[in-house]
Amino acid sequence: MDDISNSNDDNIPDKDQVNNWIHWFCTLDGHEYIVDIDEDYIKDPFNLCGLDFEKEKLNKCLQMILSDKAPDEDELADEQFLETN
Repeated sequence: MDDISNSNDDNIPDKDQVNNWIHWFCTLDGHEYIVDIDEDYIKDPFNLCGLDFEKEKLNKCLQMILSDKAPDEDELADEQFLETN
C-alpha cells in the first residue's frame, strides 16, 4: 500500500498520492481490507440490484464513486457531502 504519512490529517491521504475517488477511499486508515474493484462492475445495473431503494442518493453516490478526482478539503468539511458517503 502507498505510504500516506505525508498527509496533514492521519486519516486523509495526501491529495497528490491519489488519482480518483475509489483509490482515495481505499487508502484511508482503517480501509486496509477494502479492495478496489473494476468500474465496469460498479456501472453494471445487474450488480446494483436491490440498491435502488433511495435512487436519488444512489445516483449521487455512484457519481461520487466514479469521479476521477478525490474529495478536496471543502467537500470533506461539507456535512451534505459526508452524509452521502
